[in-house]
Formats: sequence, C-alpha cells, structure tokens
Amino acid sequence: MLLSVCIAEIENRTLNGLECMGCLAVNGTCANLLSVVKCKGQQDRCAHTSGLLQGAFLTTYELKGCVSDFICRNPNNALGFYGINPTIGFYCCKDNLCNLVSRNFTKPDPTASPSSDPTQNMLHEVQPLNCNQCSGMSGTCIFESSTCKLGTTVCRTTSSTQIDGGMTKKQISNSCGPCSDPVSFNCGSVVVSQSSNCCDTDLCNTQVDTAPLNDTANGLQCRGCFSNSSDSCRDSEQTVKCVGAENRCMNVSGITDRLPGFTFFGKGCVSAQICQAVDSMIEFRMRFNELPTCCKGDFCNGDPEIGTSTPEPVITKSPVTPEISSKGPADSKGNVGCIVGSVIGVIVGFLIMVGVCCLCHKYKRESGPV
Repeated sequence: MLLSVCIAEIENRTLNGLECMGCLAVNGTCANLLSVVKCKGQQDRCAHTSGLLQGAFLTTYELKGCVSDFICRNPNNALGFYGINPTIGFYCCKDNLCNLVSRNFTKPDPTASPSSDPTQNMLHEVQPLNCNQCSGMSGTCIFESSTCKLGTTVCRTTSSTQIDGGMTKKQISNSCGPCSDPVSFNCGSVVVSQSSNCCDTDLCNTQVDTAPLNDTANGLQCRGCFSNSSDSCRDSEQTVKCVGAENRCMNVSGITDRLPGFTFFGKGCVSAQICQAVDSMIEFRMRFNELPTCCKGDFCNGDPEIGTSTPEPVITKSPVTPEISSKGPADSKGNVGCIVGSVIGVIVGFLIMVGVCCLCHKYKRESGPV
C-alpha cells in the first residue's frame, strides 16, 4: 500500500525504483498484512507510522508504505489534514524494504486524557535534511555537506549585492533554511540587495553565482542621498526610482564604517522589513540610531529632514502675492532694496522740511514788523 495513495491522488505515476513494505491495520498490527509496494514519483522514502485516527473513538492504526520526503519532515501537518494523527510514532528510511522491521514505538494509554501537545510521546526517527554549506564571493563557493536540525524543511541559497561609490561586491552563501524575504536598501549612490532561493531535497542548493539584481521598476519614486551629515545629504539629493521589493520611501540616520566619521544620513527606497528594526542592516555594516521613518507615496520622504539639524519651515508661495522668506539670495536683495528705499525717503522728507523752514524765515525778515 502506498501511504501517499491513502492521503492524496498521485500526480506522477512513474516508478522510481524504490520498494517498500506496505500495510494498513486498524486496531491491530501489520504483522500478517505486509506486501511489497513499488514507489512512484517523489515517493523517495519508506515509512512506518502508528497513532490515532481522528474522529474514531479509541481507534488506533499502524501504517507502512512509500512517502515523499516532505511528509517525513512534516508528519503532523501533512497527515493531520486527512485524519491521520501519528501520535505514537513516525519513522522514515531511504533503502529498499527498510521499513520491514516494525519500530518499537511507545504506545499511549487510550484511556488517558489527550495531551495539549500533539507531539508529546511521539517518536520521530526521521532522517534530517542535508544541505550544501559555503560562504564567499560569487563563483567561489566550495561546498561542504551539512546535516540540518530536525524540523528544517528547506535548503537555502542567499545572494547579496552591495554597490558603494561605484564599486560592486557580490557574495553568496548556502546553508540550511529557512527562506527569507528579499531585503533592499537603495539610496542611489549606495545600494544593498539580498534575496534567497530555497529547495526541499538533500544537497539541492548548488548555486555558486550571485543572482542578478532585480532592476524592474515598481513605479514608486523617492528622494535619495547617503552622506555623513544631514546638510550634505540634503544638498546631494537625487530622484531614486524604486525596484523590486522596494515599496517604501525612507529617512534614516545611524553609524557605519562606510563613511569618514562613522555616521551617516540617508534617504531612499527600501523594502518594508528594513523599517521594522534598528539592526535590520547590521549584516551590511550599518546600524540605525532609531527606527527609520518610512512612508508610502512618491517623494514622501522629502520632508521633514532626519538627523540632528532642525527642519526648515515649509513656505507656501501664493501665485498672486508671493510671500518673502528671510533666506536665499533673491530674497536678500529684496530686503536690501526695501531698506535703501526707506532711508532715501526719510532723507528727502527731512530736506523738504528744512527748505520750508528757510523760506518761512526769509519771508519774515523781508516783511519786517507789522
């Protein structure tokens, strides 16, 4: 009997060469029910399991057959949906007829109250996943086999690309899972991107070259800069077109060894998870002073400024009567003109008053006493 036939229709019916012992016994044992079954498709393991059938009061089962590696690594989740609860034990092996000898699972007391932990008293004799392990520059990985912890279901390949000052650094690492979401930090002049690919069979992670950057524009645009002061960051701002997973605009400050003085101020496009922790970029030699200020919408990170400088007030200019700011070359000339005009007006007025007084005095002298 094929275990996967008991729980799902087989999609791939091609024989793969593996043979296992098969049986299904309810409230009994498989001792007199065994037969040889030929495994198909992804059924690359032989299994032996026993436990309780859900929905059937005090009903136990013993089951042998062909299974996929995924079921071996996730027996509770994979079988529980079909009412098969392997609470007594679950065993997997790789060789032909390797499940012939029944395992000595510890059987629970059927009259005992069910445990709140579905894995309590369950014997997992499951072979762990093996993954390639290495870390280095793109194209230089030298694989070593690594046995993963029980419960690990995937092997992982992580590609990292860093662009700084026109220099590009590409790294790759292979290891046991889990998979992770893509990470992207894009200030225009400084770009950091990381992505991972995962697979679920032994030593399947064989990638040695870094995956190419995702350069597909997603429509979002942000202000971008990366410098060691807020003023120089503001002065060097540029438009950054966000790509891939970069779905937020960001303002941030922190420490790094990428710049003189070890401080940085940055604006740009980021993926959402960067906004959630001050150490989300610690792997890339950056640590934030506080959580980044992130927002959605084109150029939403233009104001306010982030850092120690005081944000400048936003001045709204009317199309009819422009308001005059106290800053900027053009506004300074306007203020000087107003001051010069006022001084000239005062001087002219004073001269006119002096002239009038002189005329009055002359007129009195010429007229004489009345």
